[in-house]
Amino acid sequence: MPKKHPRSKTHRKFRVLYPAIRDFDALEIEPCAVVGDSKWGEIVEPCGPEDAHFWTVYGHYRTGGVDALRDFPTAARARAFHDELVKAFPHLGEPDTKGGRK
Repeated sequence: MPKKHPRSKTHRKFRVLYPAIRDFDALEIEPCAVVGDSKWGEIVEPCGPEDAHFWTVYGHYRTGGVDALRDFPTAARARAFHDELVKAFPHLGEPDTKGGRK
């Protein structure tokens, strides 16, 4: 019987949750703050770490732009999520909190 790749279960999980994962070339982690409300919901902007209400992990598209993948209450939890994604998808590399790979 063929041996399964050790990342296969995690890899499948993220491919289902984030079908565009192969369209990303890097991840970004940004501190974010809610700065207001609108009729469509909260207004969120990037901020300094000292002002963060939460941390967002973004996928950076190869063609430009980003898409928010998930929010976390702490930078450490955002980093743990990032590390799990990179383990499953090594092409995403190491993040830089201000714009993609280090």
